[in-house]
Amino acid sequence: MVTLPRIESLSRDQVESARKQSSAISLYLDLLKDPGLPPLYRLRHEAWTQSAICTLLNLESAENICLYWSAKASEILESVWREVGLDRLPIALFAMGKLGADELNLSSDVDLVAVSEPSAIADCEKKIRSFNSVLQSHSRWGYLLRVDYDIRPGGKFGPLITTPSQFEDHYWSQGETWERLALVRLKPLFGSKPITDQIEDLARRFTFRKFLDFTLLEDLKALRAQIHALGHLRESQTINIKLEVGGIRDIELFTHALLVLHAGKITRLQTRSTPEAIRRLIEAGLLPKKDGDDLIEFYWNFRTHENEAQAHQDLQTHQVPQLTSLQTTMTQVDQIVSSLLGSVDLNHVQLPLDEVLQQTWLRGLGFSDQSVTLIWPDLIRATALSYRNDRDERARLEFLYRFVLALSKHSKNAADRGLAILLDFVRSTRAKATFFTMLLRSPSLIDRLAKLFCQSHYLGAILASRPELLDHFLLQLDEPWEKETSALLDQMAARKLISEIWAASQFLEDFKLVPLFSRISESADSIGHQLLVHLKSEFPESSLELMALGKWGGQELGLRSDLDFVFVTQNTPNESDHKVARRFISRLTEPARGGNLYDIDLRLRPTGKSVALIIHTISLEKYWSESARVWERQAYLRSRM
Repeated sequence: MVTLPRIESLSRDQVESARKQSSAISLYLDLLKDPGLPPLYRLRHEAWTQSAICTLLNLESAENICLYWSAKASEILESVWREVGLDRLPIALFAMGKLGADELNLSSDVDLVAVSEPSAIADCEKKIRSFNSVLQSHSRWGYLLRVDYDIRPGGKFGPLITTPSQFEDHYWSQGETWERLALVRLKPLFGSKPITDQIEDLARRFTFRKFLDFTLLEDLKALRAQIHALGHLRESQTINIKLEVGGIRDIELFTHALLVLHAGKITRLQTRSTPEAIRRLIEAGLLPKKDGDDLIEFYWNFRTHENEAQAHQDLQTHQVPQLTSLQTTMTQVDQIVSSLLGSVDLNHVQLPLDEVLQQTWLRGLGFSDQSVTLIWPDLIRATALSYRNDRDERARLEFLYRFVLALSKHSKNAADRGLAILLDFVRSTRAKATFFTMLLRSPSLIDRLAKLFCQSHYLGAILASRPELLDHFLLQLDEPWEKETSALLDQMAARKLISEIWAASQFLEDFKLVPLFSRISESADSIGHQLLVHLKSEFPESSLELMALGKWGGQELGLRSDLDFVFVTQNTPNESDHKVARRFISRLTEPARGGNLYDIDLRLRPTGKSVALIIHTISLEKYWSESARVWERQAYLRSRM
């Protein structure tokens, strides 16, 4: 094990110099003088202070400091593990991230995953919460370690403790590319050996595949683009040593990407250490020696700056002074990483990562406080449900960014209305994340939908509640009519809604009424004709026909117009004609998803002596010539078969 100079072995001048540079060192040195300091806090503060002093006074390499602090952090974890009684239960603890690689920096969170046998979950959960509380609770003595379980299967929404079967099911059915990279650094700390062996085997088989995955490299490129597109809050005169393009995360991403690509076939490449992985990649001829040597040097240079920044106040910061030498190094790293994972376009503006920044952005676009505080939080949290969550989340966030910009082009009230409808739409489509990708391919369609949401609550609500209509709306497809009755009626309802949406959206573009009326009337013609043909196929003896009247007859149907018509026959109506007529009315008016097909109005049929549902054409002509009132004759001027 690596050792660092003990505090008592340092000169007074060295200690005082470190005190002046770091308020945290000064605090912990004073605490270490207190005889009442509990042993675990003494262990933690002494190890951290040693590491911080060696960092600030340049007494040890960053590699040795990170290795030493990782060992001490593991020692603290194991002590608390035993203290709360977890060592007596069938559970194992694993480290990921920097601790998993034994490269923990001074103020990093410790990424952990806990795996237990199913029968012991209840007991383990109580004790793991005590374990976390002991580690993270702040007292007069400070704290021990910050722990983070967010990389566990299921993330923040998954169970705090997973079982081996849940672990396997998650990664093999839902595992993302970024999770394969994260598991490169999975390290068993302590606990049940059968669980440890099983989880290590599962993680190795999930992470390192023996077969060639042609989509993996594209996913890795997209992952890098996503990481930098999400961005971070930049501060004046500083550089984020971890998150900037060409920083620590890029080196880790590049290295782990090469391992995931090749270490399933070349098993000697498998290692948790980033620098060691680079050395093995050089030996295997997968990385030019010059590039590899540079990356190792740059990596530890960055980690030195990172530790220096955190040694001052024991805070998890990655902001360091903006030095020309660092910017030059980052440019070199970017060139190497881009050769595998593609370049990053920082000028490509994206949705702000932080919710507070998102709200500021929305207010700047003109949205009301109500939309920003009540609608947006639900909208941004309606994550895509998908087995490829990383990819679909990228598409969702980019879709939201573009759609919100399109909404902001309209008046404030209209944009607020559009945002509310967008929330309903996203809730409906989140289970089919392909909608987002489909819309992203055509910005003009996003603009059109945004306009629809802003200007027509009725039409926007239809699409929000029936997202399956979207592909019909976008592609304007007219599939062949279904043969089976229930399927045909569903198809007719969808086609009616689509015709209304399309006609109205076009009207919102050009404000021309004639095309609106024409399209909606043509849709009614098609549906009425097909329904009659379908019903008459069940009753071949029927010769029933329809005479359209009113707005339908004049081909001037609007969005919510009812259908005026009469049933007519060339011969005396028979029983089949009456059955077809009754079923026609029933099919049009019976409740269905999204409401009935049409409301109908049969009041324009001749009333004279006969109130029959169906009228013979001879009787109709006689009524016109002998009994019809003037208004009825006027009404029939717009009649058509």
